[in-house]
Amino acid sequence: MFKGQTLKDRAGVDVCLFPMEVIAITQGYMTGTHIDSYNIDLGGSGIGIDPMFTPATSKVVSLSNDGKGNACVIETLAPVWLEDGTYDYVTVRAVHDNDVSDLFIGKVLKQGEKWYDEGTSGQATGNHIHFSVAKGKFKGIELSSAGYYKLIDDVPPETVFFINNT
Repeated sequence: MFKGQTLKDRAGVDVCLFPMEVIAITQGYMTGTHIDSYNIDLGGSGIGIDPMFTPATSKVVSLSNDGKGNACVIETLAPVWLEDGTYDYVTVRAVHDNDVSDLFIGKVLKQGEKWYDEGTSGQATGNHIHFSVAKGKFKGIELSSAGYYKLIDDVPPETVFFINNT
């Protein structure tokens, strides 16, 4: 999706869009540090720092700006249309933005609004976004068997996001 892009179904419900302009997965799920999780690393265009946009109207429900990765979790305000054909709430977690000072718990983000950037905070070795998604409302995070955090009940991103002009 692009900045400011929105998409609704015939009933006016947000369609859950993949939140970046470029899909560049630099580490997939169930491999490396993502063993036992559907976490992926998104490298954007590979030039500079790419933004992430809100896939559907959401609010910030968790924020950690302790320098260990600057993790932010957003949850849709209402059920949205998912790529697998269902309607549900969606929870998205992003990690590594260098500056999350513009975010706070409860902040509402409109679909298509920039909310996060690639970065190198925490243990990142290069600009990227460590990214995960879960269906339903935010249930928390847990450690995977590899010792890295993931959303509880995370799912493969391709079951959630539509790709529209990406």
